[in-house]
Amino acid sequence: MSSVVPFSIENPFRQLTTLRSLRALASARIAPTQLGLAIMGVLVVGVCFAIFTTTDPVWWHLHFSRLGMFSTTSGTVFNGTLALAGMLVIVFTCRVRADLRRLARRTAARGTAAVTTLFLTLIGANLSLAGFIPLTLNEGLHNVVAYGMIAGFAGLLATTPWMIRGVSRVLRRTTVGVLCYLAIAGALFAPQLINAAAFEAIAFTAMFGWAGVFIRALSAAGLAHEEPAEQAAVPRESMPLSCETRPRVARGVTSLSGASLRSRRRLILRSHAAQHGALAHPRRGYKASAERAVSALSRRPARR
Repeated sequence: MSSVVPFSIENPFRQLTTLRSLRALASARIAPTQLGLAIMGVLVVGVCFAIFTTTDPVWWHLHFSRLGMFSTTSGTVFNGTLALAGMLVIVFTCRVRADLRRLARRTAARGTAAVTTLFLTLIGANLSLAGFIPLTLNEGLHNVVAYGMIAGFAGLLATTPWMIRGVSRVLRRTTVGVLCYLAIAGALFAPQLINAAAFEAIAFTAMFGWAGVFIRALSAAGLAHEEPAEQAAVPRESMPLSCETRPRVARGVTSLSGASLRSRRRLILRSHAAQHGALAHPRRGYKASAERAVSALSRRPARR
């Protein structure tokens, strides 16, 4: 086992974690689902790399934070992974905040966006600080930020699913299941039936599993309230007319089709022929029909 040496802060992701890059990433049109997958991918790849390249083969007897206690490639990658993942969580918070603000006018209680943003920012900031402040730099402060991350997640579970009205029942059931899952893990960790590394693995698995369900429920709630608005925005001219939506014709007014126009034209021609005697070849019954046409036109009330 190698000895512990003082840690020097070196971030291999320096170009990716600049303020300009994070600001551009926050303003980009990236779906929260994609950001959540990116955070999970960064953590899984970075932590697995640190596990397979660490110089301490029995690190799992203590906790995951031991992976970042050495000034080696594995320690640098582990701490850089935590710092980058925490910053991505803050970017994820900006995207979720925008979605919650749109829902707050219809389905969310007042303050939902602020409360959710507070707890998500607490999780992201503490996760980054855990990478910037390893155990060898300041053990007490490292433990404080670790407990702060747990407190942020507990507050998120206790508030957000119940403040959004009309949210999927799956999210609330998942929240109750995660709380029971963490309570059982804590009951096993208190008498040292499982070590800190196992408890941390359980907590992170529950956190990212719940986050995935939360993103899906948030997207479903947004789509459910966008569809009626889109249907209402369709102009009436473009909507198909059915027997229920077709406007009723006023009583006493008939629509003029092609056949009615032709019959009216014949009546007018016959009336003119009967008045002026312009029939060159009168047919049988033509005069009588012309006279009837004239009398019919004279009896028809004039249009106003």
